[in-house]
Amino acid sequence: IADLAITRGGAGTIAELIDNEVPAILIPFPHAAENHQFNNSLHFAQVVGGGEVYPEKDLDGKKLAATIETMLQNGLAEHKEKIQHYKNHREGKPLSEIILGEL
Repeated sequence: IADLAITRGGAGTIAELIDNEVPAILIPFPHAAENHQFNNSLHFAQVVGGGEVYPEKDLDGKKLAATIETMLQNGLAEHKEKIQHYKNHREGKPLSEIILGEL
């Protein structure tokens, strides 16, 4: 259980953030094949509305601290609502149902 995640942008991570409705600050792994983590992160931030994306090279401690503070003060409820809306209106099964269905 978390109010805010600070994480990379792998597909599994994005799916779990959506499934658990957790806003996030995403720092995509810069050496991922075909830049897929950056693209996943942009989808989460721009399409889902679930957080902020910072390329690793553009992020430092001060910027990260300021983003955390801003999101905690202003953005978590809005981000959670956007994630819930996306989750409730998307096609397909949630990741947890897919995994549990295969056990």
